[in-house]
Amino acid sequence: EHLMYNLFALALFGIILENIIGTKKFMLIFFMSGIVASVISSFFYNSALGASGAIFGILGALALLRPNMTIWIYFMPMPMYIAGIVYLIINFFGAYFLWGIFWYWEYWIYSTFKWIGSWSLFWLFL
Repeated sequence: EHLMYNLFALALFGIILENIIGTKKFMLIFFMSGIVASVISSFFYNSALGASGAIFGILGALALLRPNMTIWIYFMPMPMYIAGIVYLIINFFGAYFLWGIFWYWEYWIYSTFKWIGSWSLFWLFL
């Protein structure tokens, strides 16, 4: 899912930004954003490899150059700066949100049905 969002963002926003600033400047922003993001993330993770930092650089550059440009995401028109915020939320909080839902359901199932396990053990010892 994360990879698909990155590819979608690169295809959509990368083409637009490249048409605005040219290929050389686009490549410079893409690679420099990726390198800076990788260096920063290496302080928090043992190994980090990915294009998310480069994609954020593209989004940031496009949001700065064309903040009110209307784009369509999830079948809704929105300004470029809002699209950047949505992408940020999906990337940073999406994985943690889904992981939290998993743990919440696991805890709910355990706390709701733990009496079944207790009663089955009780009957074993009778």
